[in-house]
Amino acid sequence: MKHALVFDIETIPLPTVHLEQFAPEFEAPGNLKDPIKIEAAIAEKRANWFERAALSTITGRVAMIGFWCTEEANPAVLSLRAPDNDSEKVMLSTWWNHVSTALQIGSPLIGFNCHRFDIPFLVRRSVALRVPVPRGILPRPNGYLPDTVIDLLKVWKMGDNETTISLDKLARFLGVGQKVGDYKTATDALFTDRAAAEAYCVHDVEITAGCAVALGVIAHSY
Repeated sequence: MKHALVFDIETIPLPTVHLEQFAPEFEAPGNLKDPIKIEAAIAEKRANWFERAALSTITGRVAMIGFWCTEEANPAVLSLRAPDNDSEKVMLSTWWNHVSTALQIGSPLIGFNCHRFDIPFLVRRSVALRVPVPRGILPRPNGYLPDTVIDLLKVWKMGDNETTISLDKLARFLGVGQKVGDYKTATDALFTDRAAAEAYCVHDVEITAGCAVALGVIAHSY
């Protein structure tokens, strides 16, 4: 396979006022009796839940979409210009236009853990915001994504669902680089240091592409 659209997304939590609608009732462990310890345990659970809000489409939104059409010289990034639905809708619409172009010329989408996270997140946020999604990317009747979406994590597993690995470890193992920084620091900086945030996303796309080449999914033609 010579050309492909390699991609990766970063997500952030929705505004707190939205999160409060979906926050569960936090409870302390039953063995705690001290009111101060109970309050601290509840506060910790609450903080952890809010910390992970970016990982769910119910409580998170797309912050950045990094992508690399391997016919092009360099990756590109779409990112939120403001923390609102209109900005996300524009970003998603632009992204699906790129996807439609790729599908028309027979280029697959390639990501890491994208069957479980990236594509469902993008599709669900698009559904929530009434952004049209290309039919060629939607799940088949059996619930599985079409062959136009290649998940490098599944390629690595080779049918062994007990096996798992992170993008960072896979990239290190294959000798194509490693992750730099962390997603929370990058996404927190999106509206204060956009260049740094987007650089983080671009790097993830680059090592994803490197893994795709090393695994023989695409040819090293870029």
